[in-house]
Amino acid sequence: MWSDLRADAVLREINALSGAGLVVDEVHSAALAAMGRVLPFDAACMGAVDPDTLLLTSGVTIGFSPSVGESERFVELEYGGVERYSFANLIDRGVPVLADAGGLPARQRMDVRYHEMVKLLGFAHDVRITFVSDDNCWAVGDLYRADATDEFEARELQFLDRAARLVAAATRSAIRRTDVDTGVLPDGAAVLVVERDGSVSGMTAGARGWIDDPADDGAPSTMWWAIRTAVATARRGVPTAYTRVRLGARWVVVRASALGSTPRDAPVAVTIDEAGVRELADLYMAAHGLTRREREICHEVIAGRSTKEIADRLFISVHTVQDHLKSVFDKAGVRSRRELVAMLGS
Repeated sequence: MWSDLRADAVLREINALSGAGLVVDEVHSAALAAMGRVLPFDAACMGAVDPDTLLLTSGVTIGFSPSVGESERFVELEYGGVERYSFANLIDRGVPVLADAGGLPARQRMDVRYHEMVKLLGFAHDVRITFVSDDNCWAVGDLYRADATDEFEARELQFLDRAARLVAAATRSAIRRTDVDTGVLPDGAAVLVVERDGSVSGMTAGARGWIDDPADDGAPSTMWWAIRTAVATARRGVPTAYTRVRLGARWVVVRASALGSTPRDAPVAVTIDEAGVRELADLYMAAHGLTRREREICHEVIAGRSTKEIADRLFISVHTVQDHLKSVFDKAGVRSRRELVAMLGS
């Protein structure tokens, strides 16, 4: 039974996740458990995405255990340009919550994902959620119900709309964590080749050193999601698909490019590298909610330019640069340029 008091309490609980010091998967597991106390569901999944490319970098599931084949088909549909209600499409349209493909009865639904995945897994109703904060998407998710008579109600969707912004903020907070990694980097170039059927036909020792094993329950690993989503995007014709992935306290960049003139049928080369200063700086700036102009100024600061030089290069006044820097310091929680540069990974 619906309860406004319970809904408000759960929203406060989700809001508190931003300051709980959790990693991304812990945030998403806790958020799904909390949401389930307000609007029951039979199964759910949620994963973080790179805010620049929207490629999945993690995955948490509740209530069902998709096989590797089902997970690969999901990735192919979501990132291969097939799914009309893909998360990227919803973000482009500014739709944070979509139930049953816009309220269509099952017999009228034409989306491939519903017929090839949702229905075959035994579910009758689904809700797609994009978790957006400060115009950046930080995570995506699906909720499922098996009972054909148990549709998601309007007040439940309104609750999800409010919860989505809080989950986005908590995910962003988890990404801002600045743990120090003292581990040893894998030796040599990290390269692997993925064939059209999804098999790996070649892999260097360096790549094997980066790729973590699947979880004990057989679920896809963090690196699996990153590689598969990058490969699916490259097959769609994107020259270089990439995503930034956090492995423990270290950030890496996964890139994928098709090796032939017909990307959909060609093998795809994947490289894995430790994330560089520029890549991490952009990510951390987005995670702290910096505006486009504030990010431009941060890159000038990283380059070591003075306030006067920044003003001249960006055609703004010295006072405007100082005002932007004050805003940046406040958002990033630093007190000086030196602290800002250190926070951005330089």
